[in-house]
Order: sequence, then structure tokens, then C-alpha cells
Amino acid sequence: MKFNVDSLAAQMGLNELEISHRKDLFEFGRDDVYNLKKIKEIINQNVDVIVDEFYENQLSNPDIKLIIGDEETLRRLMSAQRSYIVSLVGGEYGISYINHRLRIGQVHKRIGVSPKLYMSSMRLLRKLLVDLITRDGPESKCQLIILSLDKLLAFDTALVFETYTLSLAMDLENSKTKVEEYAKSLEKIVAQRTEELAELSLKDPLTELPNRRALTEFLNRKFASTLRYNECISIIYFDVDNFKLLNDTCGHEEGDHLLMLIGSILAKNVRTDDIACRLGGDEFCVVLGNSDAEASLVFSERLISDFEAQVNKEWATSISVGIFCKEPESSVSETEAFKNADDAMYEAKKISGNAIVT
Repeated sequence: MKFNVDSLAAQMGLNELEISHRKDLFEFGRDDVYNLKKIKEIINQNVDVIVDEFYENQLSNPDIKLIIGDEETLRRLMSAQRSYIVSLVGGEYGISYINHRLRIGQVHKRIGVSPKLYMSSMRLLRKLLVDLITRDGPESKCQLIILSLDKLLAFDTALVFETYTLSLAMDLENSKTKVEEYAKSLEKIVAQRTEELAELSLKDPLTELPNRRALTEFLNRKFASTLRYNECISIIYFDVDNFKLLNDTCGHEEGDHLLMLIGSILAKNVRTDDIACRLGGDEFCVVLGNSDAEASLVFSERLISDFEAQVNKEWATSISVGIFCKEPESSVSETEAFKNADDAMYEAKKISGNAIVT
């Protein structure tokens, strides 16, 4: 995340009062300003020499040379260093000066200058400046100027590292936010996949009807509901006559087409409160909630009618339907009701095709 200097300074609480307080912490006062201004002329006259020597030394370090990268970056860095050296003896160390130091910290963080490399560079800059200061001046006066320079360099370094640290903290916060967002997206994906897997575990992949497991869960709920609301419930069990013969003579692909046709017919005929399932092979079951024997018979007749209208006549198939209706006063269990419908279906198979036994 990029941020401007003003917002960064505001986050660090750098107003005029805080700047004055920081100068007091480093014992940087008017005398130090006066001492540094004494060398303004000599520094300005030799700033290009200092910068050239500084970067000649820096480029001899493979790590620093790798960070600088190209001539354009070097040119910008040399220009910034020139401005900084001039500002050291400019006599103005207010908010404008502070903002410059914040930018330095920000740039060093962005281009990947580690604290150890920064401190090494500052040590080199101090050495070059001290060599220039002590070259012609009296030792006593030079020591006072060097002391003032050391205070200002320490003041600057503290600002740079605070900015560097804040940049790291903001990067960490951004990374944390991204990780949290990624985790949330993963949670949504996992929840969606879990829901899809749960749905698949209750669905027959060929006909896309619910499977035996789904039927068991539905029956448990419906039987509890019939007891609570004193309602009827009907179970319709049927299978395809001569299905094995169809597979043997026409192939399993034709058999699959027939099963999918039945699935389509059932899906169009059941209500939202009912369930139509493929139990396996060519066996199917429909549970009609709050439906008596007459209603289940009407449903079964419509099922046979749709089947006869849509089935391929060359398949020579029909269906046999068994119905069991549990009345409200009956104590028959889900298992017993299901078996009764199954038994009725086998009775229907003893009759001619498309027969119904209740």
C-alpha cells in the first residue's frame, strides 16, 4: 500500500511541538544550528565531490550495487544525496526537513535497503564530511562542528528507522488483511464444496434424483410429521419390467436412457413436499406427503400414462407399481411401510405390465 508523506507524518504525530521535543532528546539546539551553518559554504563547494566519492565506494559493495540496479536509479539517488548533504548545513530543520527524512526512509524501505546497509552508508557519509571539516579548520572548532553534525545525523537516523518500521508494520497489516480475505474466500469455497458434496451424497448421478440415503432421511422426517399433524402418507414403489432383457438385447446405454427418462417424468410430477428417488438398478420410490390411497393411485396412473407416452416402443418395457398408504391412526413404522409398498410392487409384477397394486 502506498501512502503519502503527510499521512505518514500525521500517523507518527510529527507536528512542530513533537519536532522540538525530539531535538531536545538529541540535545540539538541553536548552537548546533550555528555550528553547522559555519561549514555551509565549504560543504556546498564540495558536495559533488562528496557524492561522487560516496557512490564510488557504495558501488564497490555487491549488495548495494545489486539494489541500485541501473544508471537511472543511481542518478536519482545521487541527486537525492546531494540535496540531503546541502540540507544538513542549511540551518532549517523544521517540518520540510522532516518530510525529506521521511521520504528517505520510505524510499530505502521500498528499494530494499536493509538497516545494516543504511547504517554502513551513514557511517561512510559521516567520514567523508568529517574529513572535509577537519581538512583546513582548527581542531577545537572542528570538534564542536562534528559534535553538532553527529547530533543531527542521529536525529535523522531515528526518523528514517521509525518510518522504516512503520512501513513494515503497514506492510504486515496489508499482508494480514490479504491473508484474512484469502482465508474467508477459502471458507466460502470449502462451505460451497461441502454443500455440493453433501448434495452429491444424496443424489443419484444418472437420473439426478435423490438416492436411497435421501429417501431414508425424508421418511424419518415425514413419519414424524404425520404423527404430529395426524396426516396420511403414501409410499409408491415401482420397477421396470424386463429391464435386464433390455440391457442384454439393446445395451446398457439404452437402459440408461430409459432410467433417465423415468427420472425426468418423476421430477415433473412430484410436488415440493414429496420426494421421488432411485433406489438402485431399475427400482424407484415416491413418497407423497399428506396423501391418501386415492391420491397415490391418481399419481401412479399419471406416472404410467406419461411413461407409456414417452417410452421407446421397441424397448418393450413397462412398470409395475406397488402402493402402501399409512393412515394417521396406524402404528406402522417407516421400515414396515416401505416393505409393504415393496411387497405390493411384487404383487403387481404377477399381473400384466403397467399394473398397480395398493
